[in-house]
Amino acid sequence: MRRFVRFLWQDIGTHVDADAILAAGFFFTVLVASPTIEILQPEGFIVLFWLGALLACLLAADRLFAHDFRNGVVDQVLCSRWPMSVYAALKLLAWLTVPGMLVGVLGCLAYLIVVGSDGLGRLALCLVVALPGMIALVGMMAALTVDAVRGTALVVLAVIPLSLPLVIFGTASMQADTPFLMLAGVSLIYVSLAPAVISFALADAARR
Repeated sequence: MRRFVRFLWQDIGTHVDADAILAAGFFFTVLVASPTIEILQPEGFIVLFWLGALLACLLAADRLFAHDFRNGVVDQVLCSRWPMSVYAALKLLAWLTVPGMLVGVLGCLAYLIVVGSDGLGRLALCLVVALPGMIALVGMMAALTVDAVRGTALVVLAVIPLSLPLVIFGTASMQADTPFLMLAGVSLIYVSLAPAVISFALADAARR
């Protein structure tokens, strides 16, 4: 098991750094360098914040599983005695730890620069709760379209409507507790479904 986890982590680590820099840089640019940022009220900035976080997660959709699928990593996992769900969980965890942390830190920094310190702790808590759900949702859609032509476009079309609850509840959570509980519930549903959905999708694509 230790060798299996080390192999997957090394393979994941070779690709996650570039994704982290790209996602975090894109997110920070959207929030701080936007031409309209000067005229946005705090409420408008919160909406832009959540849309930027979603788009940052989507940036890795085309590389999340496609590289491993083309290079035979998925086939090696299928031939091993370890379940595909372990690979899926490690892949999502790698994306959550590096790019997710950078997106969170830079997002909170942008909020501090533009809006101020009021509500910063609340925003950070909402982001910690919502990011796993966003990444799990992107991961499921990326796995379902891993062997499709123009898979990235399909991922975007599928993720945007399914991510609306996270964006809506994340925005409303700054003002009330009930939307925060709904945000946590939606995120938990996506996280709990992700390993099984990704495992099934990748195994089915590899057997075709």
